[in-house]
Amino acid sequence: MSGPALPRVALRRPTQLEAGIAILLLILLVALLAPLIAGGRDPALILPHERALPPSLARPFGTDLLGRDLFARVLYGARVSLMVGLGVAAAATLAGTLVGVIAGYVRPLDGVLMRMVDGLMSIPPVLLAVAMVAVMRGSVFNVILAIALAELPRVVRLARASVQTVRGQLYVQAAITSGARTPAILIRHILPNIAAAMFVQATFIGASAIMLEAVLSFVGAGIPPTTPTWGNIMAEGRSLWQVKPHILVFPAILLCLTVLGVNLLGDGLRDRLDPRGGGAG
Repeated sequence: MSGPALPRVALRRPTQLEAGIAILLLILLVALLAPLIAGGRDPALILPHERALPPSLARPFGTDLLGRDLFARVLYGARVSLMVGLGVAAAATLAGTLVGVIAGYVRPLDGVLMRMVDGLMSIPPVLLAVAMVAVMRGSVFNVILAIALAELPRVVRLARASVQTVRGQLYVQAAITSGARTPAILIRHILPNIAAAMFVQATFIGASAIMLEAVLSFVGAGIPPTTPTWGNIMAEGRSLWQVKPHILVFPAILLCLTVLGVNLLGDGLRDRLDPRGGGAG
């Protein structure tokens, strides 16, 4: 006789939000624990006799054209990418929300502010960031500032559209009719109702910033080559990618994983906070 049937356990697939959080937590741990994971390897140590070595047990990712350990450089590069992504997302979202709220609520200023935003949007983000970095010199702070300005129009337009939608609601019109002050209306009614859309937009801005920083470093217009970033590492390996592909492949994989994690986080937050889509992205 056969025994009692065992109950089936349904395995739940992870959601986009959970997958994005898991990937980003992994990248964050890699960035925070880079010295420990790298085993004390110095990402800036040049060893001319170990130039362009392939991956091995001693050098998991091999070495670059100057003999520097790629494993250590890729791990430390995660710090720069996360710093740029978070910095740009915070700066662009805060500044863009402020300008968008003013443009959407104070109608006399709407035309002036939006024409300025349209002017910024007419310049491709990469060219605008390259021009700003060229003027201010390359550093992590200046790259964050340049990319934040390039991403600003997207945030302003979303914030303005969201404010205009919320302002037309009956409860806001009732507050205006009752004589409520503008700061009180913005704090109590406008900002809480656009916060979800702006937070979701911030995640997409962060992913775009990580990619844009890599592009700037790849073309030599971003963070100085002495600082290990994924873009710098790929730029150094592009001349030998056919014979030494490991120099370019490993940082590219980490870059793609990070951007994928941020995008999954943004999609998951959008579905969770605003099932209708919210217009972010």
